[in-house]
Amino acid sequence: MPEVKGIIILCLLFTVSGCTRELEPSTYGDVIKETDPLVTLEIEIDTRTVPDEIPYLIKNQSDHSLTEGREFVIEKYDDKQEKWFQVPFREGGAHQLDAWIIEPDSQSRASVNTDVLDRSLTDGVYRLIKVLSCDGNGIVVYGEFTVENDKISKGAEQ
Repeated sequence: MPEVKGIIILCLLFTVSGCTRELEPSTYGDVIKETDPLVTLEIEIDTRTVPDEIPYLIKNQSDHSLTEGREFVIEKYDDKQEKWFQVPFREGGAHQLDAWIIEPDSQSRASVNTDVLDRSLTDGVYRLIKVLSCDGNGIVVYGEFTVENDKISKGAEQ
């Protein structure tokens, strides 16, 4: 009988510890090099409780029309390893596949839902990454934000 209890305890520990996955290293690296300086993403949060949505503003100061979809990546910076890691999405989660156009010299306001992530945003520095399309090429834009004591605030502007 003690063997059965031991097996049950091991199974429970495995189940509980397996609820969240490890963070994967960033596919973008520590410095995002593909950013067009005429296209920017700004986080639109001014210190408040960590929301279910993170509002942002994309400014297109280029001469090209851009296409934006709902896909996004959120990464967290690990001070100890001095690297960015991607916050995983929940298993079976999906993004809507609609998209919209951001005309030259205009801007687009939108938000991303954090409830599709596999874990909550804990204290630390994060970056929201979006890939826009311009004539079939990807333009990577991002904005940083900080979570501290269940409050979220803007990071450095990109």
